[in-house]
Amino acid sequence: SEWNMGTFQIASPYSSDFAISSNTTFANAAFLIQRTTGKVGIGTTTPSAQLSASSTSNIVAVFDQRGTSDILRLNDAGTTVFKVQDGGYVGVGTNTPKSYLSVSTLAQAAPTTKLLTVASTTGATLFQVLGSGLTGLGTSTPYSRLSISANTQTAPTYKLLTVASTTGASLFIVRADGKVGLATSTPTAQLAINTQAGVDPFQIGSSTSTYFRVAKNGQTL
Repeated sequence: SEWNMGTFQIASPYSSDFAISSNTTFANAAFLIQRTTGKVGIGTTTPSAQLSASSTSNIVAVFDQRGTSDILRLNDAGTTVFKVQDGGYVGVGTNTPKSYLSVSTLAQAAPTTKLLTVASTTGATLFQVLGSGLTGLGTSTPYSRLSISANTQTAPTYKLLTVASTTGASLFIVRADGKVGLATSTPTAQLAINTQAGVDPFQIGSSTSTYFRVAKNGQTL
């Protein structure tokens, strides 16, 4: 059947689907409900989900909350997995975000639940935070609050950690081979200290006394 309403046509052209179109061919229906699946299409006649929206010239969707309720909420079997709260706070895995981005694993029982993962173009883990709070750099299985690994790197000179000055000079470096450098980016021993002009390289003491010192000339005092 078909109803002509001036510039719009309302009919059931596709095997009794319901459509609203601006022409009689319904090739570009503005609104469609599939009879067999219940899928709804806005701007498309082939909805791929329960609600599909498509546009070649307009913004596909705008959610404008004028009151105090949530702007958007996504549930999985009744449990909120994503929420945009009034005011702009976003919650992932939590129904009560406390900041502009809150990620929580309260609904997960396993401490190994992945809260955040950053991967390379090959899929290797670059950065990961688990539900237990353990954080990994270069590893997907951190064993401490901060685990840094070079398992995916083959070069022993690969830099695990670098601290530099405002000029870019190396202040502290840890390499994949375990060598540590102070004031040098190329440590040649397990602990290499590059003495700056007029500065002793090593000293142990209190605020009032010196217990052990390696002087700038190499002498131990």
